[in-house]
Amino acid sequence: MKRDLKRLSEETFDLLVIGGGIQGAAVAYEATRYGLAVALIEQKDFASATSANSLKIIHGGIRYFQQADLPRIRESVRARREMMALVGDVIQPLPCITPTHGFGLKSREVMRLVIRMYDLVACDRNKGLPEALIMPRGRILSRKECLALFPDAPSKGLSGAALWYDALAMDTERIPLAYIRKAIANGAAAANYLKAVNFIRHRNRIQGIRAVDGWSGRNLEVKAGMVVNASGPWVGEAIRSKRFESLGWVKGINLVVRKKLVTECAVGVERPPGYAHGDNGMLFLVPWRGHTLIGTVYQPYHGNPEKIKMEESDARQFLRLVNVSLPAAKLRLDDVSFFHCGLLPSRAVKGVHASALPDRNAEIVDHEREDGIKGMISIKSVKYTTAPRIAEKVMRLLKAKGIVRAGVRQVQEPREKAVAFPAGFPAGNGPLDREAVFYAVKEEMACRLSDLVFRRTNLGTAGLPPKAVLAHAARTMGEVLGWTPKRIEEEILDVESCYEFRNS
Repeated sequence: MKRDLKRLSEETFDLLVIGGGIQGAAVAYEATRYGLAVALIEQKDFASATSANSLKIIHGGIRYFQQADLPRIRESVRARREMMALVGDVIQPLPCITPTHGFGLKSREVMRLVIRMYDLVACDRNKGLPEALIMPRGRILSRKECLALFPDAPSKGLSGAALWYDALAMDTERIPLAYIRKAIANGAAAANYLKAVNFIRHRNRIQGIRAVDGWSGRNLEVKAGMVVNASGPWVGEAIRSKRFESLGWVKGINLVVRKKLVTECAVGVERPPGYAHGDNGMLFLVPWRGHTLIGTVYQPYHGNPEKIKMEESDARQFLRLVNVSLPAAKLRLDDVSFFHCGLLPSRAVKGVHASALPDRNAEIVDHEREDGIKGMISIKSVKYTTAPRIAEKVMRLLKAKGIVRAGVRQVQEPREKAVAFPAGFPAGNGPLDREAVFYAVKEEMACRLSDLVFRRTNLGTAGLPPKAVLAHAARTMGEVLGWTPKRIEEEILDVESCYEFRNS
């Protein structure tokens, strides 16, 4: 897996995908399975924007019972199952609970019905999965069982808990990388740090893009019969469309704290009355590498996607919400070891009464039908888990356009482990051995220290690694890439800045 600029500039592809997050990676992989010649480019590193800023849970859709949205539940179950089959080595079953109380919607009786209905709707959730990835049935826990798993649960009115299973992605950034690796194995060409500048057009048809290499500054053209714009928060900037005129964005925030608020399962904690409920009225506490990952809260965002940053005021406001929702937490700012901050689309963030609710519905925009521009499709993606299903819908649209010919879909290749860590990839924040660093640089397109720390290994995903560990990794990368001592120090400072709040 290497940056193949020569091939990208010399060939004409059937399909060019702009954006190397989970959605673009899934489209590229799916297209190669249909026999298409595929190119994929990403302006920074793969999975370095929204796809890196998630709660790490690969959802099976149980939350959609609140809206009685059975199709979305089915879509989520199927997508999660296929994702686990492809990259199950970085995804594992995760028990989740939410306390029950009273006689209303949060009662044991109602939640028992929800769990039973979910198990029925998701009856094929384990189809084809190995035993280690099997999702057991959910059940209702007694008050004693709930407190054994979650001693800090508010005890007033507590009657027990509902238990179900989702999946925890231990390395969410490596999942898009796995899809890209598989796409390349199927014949695709790909490159990170290759930024699309403008489109190659002939009359009303897009025939590719003009791009600039982020390292050499070289300009090149990538030509293709069809372009899929999967650029996330940049989707409306890549091409003007009436479908994007009302599109806004919300900033989704998660915190990693050093306190072990949960250990054996994820816990959904209800937010108190009077607080904005955001996605589903719950805060989720997820066990994360000896720490706790908490999320998600949303805020309207009106700035440049390039400028998004976690502010200290964001963290303080988030911590107040956690402490009100779970008084036993008693979190302070110095408990925060890391944070996630990414952008999600919303149709309701413009105007005086801005809402912070993310959009629940993904969209595939055919610009030939919407704007009279041929050769271009855009994706407004809203959910990490369902990216494979959106990719499948894109293929159906391409089939209707004659790009994919009916009946040429390849036989499903054997599901192998797509993420092959060499010996030496760490489970914590210890030093990386040379083999691991060389592998990331030579075989996985790691170009910067941040690529290695956040997206090729799990070195920095729970908190800032020790300076000596960063320095050792930077020097080792520098041996391969020819970095000067000044460049090595700059790379270390860049990684350290990723843990800093911006003060308003």
